[in-house]
Amino acid sequence: MDQNLIDIRTLLFANAVVSVVLGIAMVLVWRGNRERKGLAVLARVHVTMIPGVALIGLPDGLIPSVVSAFFGNGLVLLSMLWLLQGIDGLFDRPSRRWPVNAVAAWGLGQLILLTAVPSLRGRILLTSFVAFLLLFGAARTAGAGLRRPTERMASLLITGSLGVLSVLFAARCLSLALSPGTVTPLSSDGATLVLLTVCLAAATGWSMGVMILVYARLHQDLARDMTERKRYEAALEELVQVAAHELRSPLTSIFGTLQLLAARGDALPVADKNRLLEIARRNSERMVRLVNDLLDLERVESGRASFEIEPVDLRQHIGQARDLAESAAHHRRVSIEISTLPPLQVRADPQRLQQVLANLLSNAVKFSPPGEAIRLRAHHHDGKVRVEVQDRGPGISPDLQGRLFQRFARGETPGLSDEQGKGTGLGLAISKALVEGMGGWIGYEPGRPRGTTFYFELPAAGA
Repeated sequence: MDQNLIDIRTLLFANAVVSVVLGIAMVLVWRGNRERKGLAVLARVHVTMIPGVALIGLPDGLIPSVVSAFFGNGLVLLSMLWLLQGIDGLFDRPSRRWPVNAVAAWGLGQLILLTAVPSLRGRILLTSFVAFLLLFGAARTAGAGLRRPTERMASLLITGSLGVLSVLFAARCLSLALSPGTVTPLSSDGATLVLLTVCLAAATGWSMGVMILVYARLHQDLARDMTERKRYEAALEELVQVAAHELRSPLTSIFGTLQLLAARGDALPVADKNRLLEIARRNSERMVRLVNDLLDLERVESGRASFEIEPVDLRQHIGQARDLAESAAHHRRVSIEISTLPPLQVRADPQRLQQVLANLLSNAVKFSPPGEAIRLRAHHHDGKVRVEVQDRGPGISPDLQGRLFQRFARGETPGLSDEQGKGTGLGLAISKALVEGMGGWIGYEPGRPRGTTFYFELPAAGA
């Protein structure tokens, strides 16, 4: 038996002892951080290393040395493959596939070498070289792209520890390749102590570096969650305040109307009663629209709204939207004109698309002066399909331009009647959320000298 095997067995047995302790620690850390996929892979490194080392280090005569070397080395290399993949996962990098091919090539090579290279020494040389490549690859990529001090300290610990282990395997390769015969094993107490200490420090170092990095990432996640929570709470508080203000106006009007009817209803003429009831009805409808719009917007922005994306005939939906808006347009003495449309198909949710068209047409009708025309057109634009709704209204006031698509965005536009200013202020915010949910985007262009063109773009079907 080649005496050169004794010191490598000492090296691998030392790693096995350390792996038992560190493997348990890694599993405990992983159980508390299951979203870290790289950590789960790294926990398997220690678990796989133990039986591999045990097979290689069994005393002579218990099992054939060929079986011990073949399966033991296979498990050790598999653990090092997982080490490289776990490092990639821990640092949020795509896992490379070449190590899988390397291990597969090693397995085939071992089968060939069983007959081509009968020397166990030669097979250990090959295994040590592949192990060196895997360890060197993991050490080289462990710390790239990290900037925070704690993460850089952890990555330095991981890189240094894996580098030490790769150097040990590289030295083993050189020792086996350059020695003409058997090499005297490490038998002195001092040399053995140094080797065990180096192995223990290296294995402990990369494992502790991994756990430091995991806890640093956990702390960052908690800080980010707290920031997001505070931002959400601030937005919710603002929403409640604005919604309360928006609901207060129609409620106050309804309450005042009903109070007047209750106090003086018998003395009021029928015409005045009907007028007051009509005011109460319109304010009730406004409250219902506001609540429904808030619910729609919340569902879309929270991701709970479903989108049934399919090829949609755009000309058909534009025609339907025009027909639905025709009554309101006739009441305002506004016409809706559709430019000649080519055959256009988009990928969209039919119901959501109709809602966006209805919102834009409703705004155009509401803000267009009597006698003017609203123009609808659609065409291909940069690989997508653009739909435009052009009105001849007063345009977007400067105080509103920067927040036009935000909730409750309503500006002060001279010349508008009370009826024109009584929208919920949510239509454009809902349209923006719906268009983006269908993979598009929405915007507007000021008209010259007046008017506004609202447009949205959606992916063309088949693009």
